Amino acid sequence: METATRIGEARVQYTQIFEQLSGDSRKTKIVATMGPSCSDPAMLVKMLDLGMNAVKFNFAKGGRDVQQEYLENLKEALTQRPSANCGLIMETVGLQF
Repeated sequence: METATRIGEARVQYTQIFEQLSGDSRKTKIVATMGPSCSDPAMLVKMLDLGMNAVKFNFAKGGRDVQQEYLENLKEALTQRPSANCGLIMETVGLQF
């Protein structure tokens, strides 16, 4: 899956950007919001390989059961990439905790 965009006149491949920088040398972090399009363990493995540092679980969209399924899928992806580190961010609705 090659994703590209045009910046000025240059065609930039996102994979080229990530290949040049290791996770330790980047000053920014990549945070992904969990949703139906990226909750599959295979997709999460790809995202980890491309440098994802944290996952946000949005409890305003989808109940506890949906978020639990997303978390289980993330755990499965992390077992396939034991050297990967991934933070968890929980976004709640209002003052719920």
